[in-house]
Amino acid sequence: MPKAIEPLGASGPLLDRRLWVAAAVPILAPLVSLRRIDALKYASLLALGCLLLVTVEIVAFSSGPVLRASPLLNPYSNSSRNCFPPNGDLPCRGAVSAATSALDAVRKVPIFVFSFTCQQNIVSITNELRRPSQRRVAAAVVLSEAVAVGHTLLAWADQTSRSVEEPSRSPRGAF
Repeated sequence: MPKAIEPLGASGPLLDRRLWVAAAVPILAPLVSLRRIDALKYASLLALGCLLLVTVEIVAFSSGPVLRASPLLNPYSNSSRNCFPPNGDLPCRGAVSAATSALDAVRKVPIFVFSFTCQQNIVSITNELRRPSQRRVAAAVVLSEAVAVGHTLLAWADQTSRSVEEPSRSPRGAF
């Protein structure tokens, strides 16, 4: 939080992460103490709303230089620390561009899935099965792995087939 509010002009105790941890504990303690997972439906709804807000902000922020120049959306727009210089190139990572094709968009999906959600969901999925059994849990795991493999194949199959067909082009130490 301190890094997020620093550009907004915060100073002093607001930049101390211990304050933010102490402020989060009274909010999170009741949520982690609930006996049933379905009691978290309102917290989950709030989390989905926050995710939607972040998605809208990313799309709006990457949609054009007008929004990037806005002091509200980019507090550094008039300083040397501006993340989006007028030529559109980022200082470290190059230009920001939207997906140019459906395949290009699909290639990004595994990054988001594995970065944010994949592993920690197995416990909640198991708990939410109507009649959890070893067979149903195994089916859920196999289905989720199949979806992940399918996305990976859609995203990287063309590059993988080249490296398998032509061993000289594959990276050193590859299988």
